Amino acid sequence: MDTSTKNNLTDMTSEALRHVSLGDLARAEESYQHIIPVMQQQEGTEAASRELYNLSNVRIQQQEYSEAESILRDLLVPLAQRPVDEDTVHFLEQEAGSVRMLSQSLSGQSKVNGTLQDGFKDVNEQMQARGTCYGLLAN
Repeated sequence: MDTSTKNNLTDMTSEALRHVSLGDLARAEESYQHIIPVMQQQEGTEAASRELYNLSNVRIQQQEYSEAESILRDLLVPLAQRPVDEDTVHFLEQEAGSVRMLSQSLSGQSKVNGTLQDGFKDVNEQMQARGTCYGLLAN
C-alpha cells in the first residue's frame, strides 16, 4: 500500500473516532462504511477487524441490533480460527469484546434467554481457557 493511501486510511479512521467521541454516530457509521472496504481491499480482512468491531459498537449505540449482530457474527468466524502468533493476545481481547457485544445485540433484539446467557458465560470461560492454554493468561 502506498503512503498516501495509508495516510488517507489513518485520517479516515481518526475522523470516525472523532465522530464517535462527539456522539455523531451517524457520521461515524458513514465513515466506517467507507473505511472498511478500502482497508479490506488494501490490507486484507484481518486488518479491517478493528473497524468492523468499532462499526458494530456504533450500531449497538444506535440500537441497530440486527445489523450489529450480522457484523459481529461475520467478525467472530476469522477471530475464532486465527492461528497463535505474536498478535494473539490482541485478537483474543477483540474476540472477547465481540462476544460481549454480540450478547448486547441479541439482548437488544430480545433474543437472549437464560440458556443463551449461560452459553455466553461458557464462551467467555472457553476463551479464558484458550488464553491460559496458549500461555497468554495466568491461571
